[in-house]
Amino acid sequence: MAEPLDFKEFSFSTYEDWKKNVLKELGQNSFEGLTAGKEEGLNVSPYYTESDSRTFVQTTKEVKKGWEIRQDFFGNDTSQINKHILSALNGGVDSIGISTGIRSRQDLDLLLEGVMFDIVSIHFSGIFNPLHLLQWYVEKAKAAGYNVRELRGGISSALRVEDLASPSVVELAAFCREYLGSFRPFTISADPVHCSGGNATHEIAFALAMGNELLHRLNAEGFSAAEAASMTGFEFAVGTSYFANIAKLRVFRTLWSEVVRQYEPAISPDIFIHTITSRFLQTVYAPYNNVLRATSGAMSAVLGGADSISVAPHDEVFAEQNETSLRIARNIQHILTEESYFHASSSAADGSYYIEEMSLQLGNNAWQLFVEIENRGGIHRCEKYFRELVAENCSSQQAAVSTGKKTILGVNKFPDEEERYRRPRQGSTTERLSANLELERAKREEGVMK
Repeated sequence: MAEPLDFKEFSFSTYEDWKKNVLKELGQNSFEGLTAGKEEGLNVSPYYTESDSRTFVQTTKEVKKGWEIRQDFFGNDTSQINKHILSALNGGVDSIGISTGIRSRQDLDLLLEGVMFDIVSIHFSGIFNPLHLLQWYVEKAKAAGYNVRELRGGISSALRVEDLASPSVVELAAFCREYLGSFRPFTISADPVHCSGGNATHEIAFALAMGNELLHRLNAEGFSAAEAASMTGFEFAVGTSYFANIAKLRVFRTLWSEVVRQYEPAISPDIFIHTITSRFLQTVYAPYNNVLRATSGAMSAVLGGADSISVAPHDEVFAEQNETSLRIARNIQHILTEESYFHASSSAADGSYYIEEMSLQLGNNAWQLFVEIENRGGIHRCEKYFRELVAENCSSQQAAVSTGKKTILGVNKFPDEEERYRRPRQGSTTERLSANLELERAKREEGVMK
């Protein structure tokens, strides 16, 4: 039997020892330049010890280990979407997102033909009338002999500020309370904030403010906070800021619990967080770099405690959905489970002084912004102010990418010049960033010529 390792033979190193070696490696570069997370509005040192630790109070993820592997499908061809769904289910996903206009029970039947949706989580978006859809969904489930109260899924169409005052909110909640015990008819998505250039503080504060408005509305209509919270799901994008992504999900789970407890102090709210890999910095020039970015995003989502994850195909910003890119996307999550065993722990980030410090700063920043939004009368009264905050952050991000201060592989670092013919989808964030990069290149070339 091998002798156990004796770590006493290694000398103890202090912070000063570490910093001395780092300064030697940096040469003329500034030590302060190592501070990470600036794009998220944070100021985090690269080195922490137990004596530096300031613990952020975490809410334990009260779900089983692992997460739902979800794949999303969009388009107008219901038969083609159905083929993609069946292929994805055979490929190992256990959650499906469907974004298409469902105008009739027949449309729903075509989309779900051959799908055992009593064991698969189904999420709908892009629909015309959510209440009619759920009525057809319940009818279809009953006809198949399913227990409708155990159907999992939700309406993934992101709630807008103006939707919160609509009578349909109360109608949907009442229908789900009567028929669908495990279904979430409301999704509050911070993805539009992310894709508009907002940082993690903006995303968390927006989700908290929208969630609070929904709780207030439903509570006033006779729903308990526990009921309202159980009907609500949240959606976040996970981008290239690896540790900030982890902290973002952990912080939101804690702060949302605090919001719900203001209505019912004794409850531990049912929190469901879905994540999607960011499309904000997907490149059309070297698209396989998007696979690496998506993998990093999915890893941080798992470590942050996501309940469900969608990985966007690497060519989504310029190509139609196809089996090859869809398969690559879902296999990223299979590799994280079957080969990397990410599903084996539900709290792998616990004990990281770096993430705890980042969580503390992010939690304080997001809570302060949330309180400011509430003091201004809620998100519906200060939407313009909030958009200005996000737009300011977006401009700084775009400038950092365009000038090379922020490195994005395949975008402003090592772009494939031969792939310039590809164009991103019209109106996408990638299109705006590409246009800005082209403008910066033209300016630099003009300066060189002069």
